[in-house]
Amino acid sequence: MIKTLFVDMYGVIIEEGRGNFITYCADQLGEDQRERLERQLFTERLFVKATHGEVTSEDLFKEIGLDDPEYHMKNYIDNYITLDPGFVPFAEKYSGKYNFILLSNDIGVWSEYLTEHYDLNRYFKAKIVSGDLDCRKPQKKMYRMAITASWNEVDECLLIDNTARNLRSARE
Repeated sequence: MIKTLFVDMYGVIIEEGRGNFITYCADQLGEDQRERLERQLFTERLFVKATHGEVTSEDLFKEIGLDDPEYHMKNYIDNYITLDPGFVPFAEKYSGKYNFILLSNDIGVWSEYLTEHYDLNRYFKAKIVSGDLDCRKPQKKMYRMAITASWNEVDECLLIDNTARNLRSARE
């Protein structure tokens, strides 16, 4: 019997599966910076390092050339991230029946701002965010942490995620 739902943030709670961070940064710095931003964020893995807790949100923004990191974090989330319209009705219907645990590859302060901004904290019994840990999905260590936080057995938990790689890893 399922008792706990592990719920992914991007692509499940938030419509954008990968967000619009490069678009936001290019809008702020100029479209001519897009190639550099893509290189920094993806080839050099700056964004992955931030979601792994190796780089702070503040350092991420400064590294890509945006001063006032708190302003940019809030501006990005407020204007470039969209709550999936189906999530709140789903959470309203099922959060009383199942324990909801957020399980997300995200920057810790971003996740905290997002869940407060959209008034989502009331649905979650716990939040496990990669930026606050030393691992991220699809690493099995993250799923083990989630199982421990749930106080349930593995067969009493279900992952809701939009990425097949994460679903396969969790199943293993």
